[in-house]
Amino acid sequence: MNKNHITKYARLLLFSLLVTMLAACGGEDTAAPNQPNSNRSVQGQVHNILTGDLLNDATVTISGHSTHTTSGRFILNNLPDTGNLVVKVSKNGFVTTSRRVTFTPGSMTATVEVLVLPVTTDQQINASSLNTDVTVNVPNSVASVLLPAGSLIDPDTGAAPTGNVTAHLTPINPAANVNAMPGDYTAIDTNGTEYIIESFGALSASFTDASGNELNLAPNTLATVRIPVSSRGNTTPQTIPLYYFDEDRGLWVQEGTATLDPTGSFYEGTVSHFTVWNADRLYESITITGCVENAAGNPVNHARVSMEGQDYNGSSHAFTNSQGIFTIQAKRGGISLLNGIFADKLSSTVTVGDDEDTNFDLDITSSCLILANEAITARLTWGENPADLDTHLYGPNDYHIWFSNLGSLNSAPFAQLDVDDTDSFGPEVLTIAQFPEPGTYRYAVHHYSGTSTISNSSAQIRLRLNGRTSIFTPPPGQSATDDLWNVFNLIVDANGNVTLEVVNTWSSLVQARRMSANIKDEIMHSSK
Repeated sequence: MNKNHITKYARLLLFSLLVTMLAACGGEDTAAPNQPNSNRSVQGQVHNILTGDLLNDATVTISGHSTHTTSGRFILNNLPDTGNLVVKVSKNGFVTTSRRVTFTPGSMTATVEVLVLPVTTDQQINASSLNTDVTVNVPNSVASVLLPAGSLIDPDTGAAPTGNVTAHLTPINPAANVNAMPGDYTAIDTNGTEYIIESFGALSASFTDASGNELNLAPNTLATVRIPVSSRGNTTPQTIPLYYFDEDRGLWVQEGTATLDPTGSFYEGTVSHFTVWNADRLYESITITGCVENAAGNPVNHARVSMEGQDYNGSSHAFTNSQGIFTIQAKRGGISLLNGIFADKLSSTVTVGDDEDTNFDLDITSSCLILANEAITARLTWGENPADLDTHLYGPNDYHIWFSNLGSLNSAPFAQLDVDDTDSFGPEVLTIAQFPEPGTYRYAVHHYSGTSTISNSSAQIRLRLNGRTSIFTPPPGQSATDDLWNVFNLIVDANGNVTLEVVNTWSSLVQARRMSANIKDEIMHSSK
């Protein structure tokens, strides 16, 4: 049976957290001087994007106010009551990142989830060797930085470093996880006009002296960077603009260009300072108009609608008006994913296909995005290889949701594989509205096609359950015959209450069928 490439699904809710989760936030709110106090506050949590771990003692700064995370959570009060707010998160061993804060009109509290990348490599360089050209390479990557002789200085004093210098380099692969990129794919031009961009890969590069002070390039000096290509599509430009990330504004700023190398594996360009550099381009966009309703069929005002590219690395967002209507931008000719969020409720997601080449309206008379109260979602993403990983949910009495039985949200089994991806990266998204009966429901991921392994594919599951987000990555110990990652169980009691049981083990699909004797599907002999 062939998979459906374009369908509806429910995205995992990344940026909406329950206020009750944050009641025990720690850290002292240090206010900036001469800032007018207000009732505006921002609360949230900080995750290691690769492992899902909540990060303790990360520094969080907004408009000069700062605090530290406790058990990954933070709250900042008395923030300025005018202007845009940007939350900046830094921690040793991680790439510093920023997110713009969005307040629902009329609300004085915003909630944000910040995902940060661990630094890939920290390399020691003796300062004396910097008197000649030095190339710093990222192990097992084409990413690198070429430092011209004598180019690194302390930007405050202009002095060259002494002792050891540490290079901190991290390639960023947005195709594997669109949320790995700082900011929100929004750039700003010299006139202050914002526009959305498409990424083809990025590189975070910074240098510190022996005391941990930031170093940068001397005036009128350029370093050469190589950025690994990251693309979900088939077209890679030969030349592309370079953008750097402005941490204070949470926006991308264009500066310079880069050229694709003959092998197509990296972009090379020159930069005048060190930060996160991104190979991006402005794409032709279309506007999509639609609507958001609650379960009772009433329009929802101020709902946030998010767009994510499925065959390109980009995203955007918009808000509904008092009639529940929204207008959002997406890439012309691309495949884009739309979903709605309001407080702790989220909608199914509409997939807009690549046949859409002009502005258009979704059928707002019959297919608004409907916000659900208690939906459970599991979102699977991975890298380029294997090409195809598959989601499976097993349960009592022949219950089995997978690509050969997509299910339904509107009728039994009240669960659905909403997006099934067959050509790398994902996402695959499973949504559960309710369970038909008590019992144990087992979520697993199968290696369907392609070389490499699940362990080496950067696979990740983001589970949204009971208002909380849990992130799962493959455990060690996968053997040559292990093609099934048993991730977690959902234990459903007689009252419909759901408890998460972490499994995170390996087996084969044949063993899985034996473990679920009531599953009659012969998965191994099915074809897509």
